[in-house]
Amino acid sequence: ILQNVHSDARSAQLPYTFSIGGRCLPIHQAIKLKAPLQVIEVLCFPMTLKERDGKGNNALHLAAKCMSSVDVIAYLLEQRPESAMEKDAFGYASPLGMFTSSPIGDSIIASGSWSWCIKREMLSWV
Repeated sequence: ILQNVHSDARSAQLPYTFSIGGRCLPIHQAIKLKAPLQVIEVLCFPMTLKERDGKGNNALHLAAKCMSSVDVIAYLLEQRPESAMEKDAFGYASPLGMFTSSPIGDSIIASGSWSWCIKREMLSWV
């Protein structure tokens, strides 16, 4: 898939059927498999960050649920900060809420990775 994306970036925006994980966008599959940041960067496009999987998760939801690295989560936040405030299709917690109740959230907050896009006082209502 990465070779296809290097040849034609549009291929990152098409769903594939994977033997594990079913049909989804390559970025969603890469996040589920805990791919390194370099892979996520190649698969990251505005449309792929907005797109949701079959369970209503955007890329940031998946990164939070799969406990991706701080680098991957920070990168996704930088690319599309508004993803942090979106709830999934079932109305469950936004990624911001997931982060604040997990050890990885402490690392992201401590590093200041999202301080430029989300005010700290917003944490109380999520």
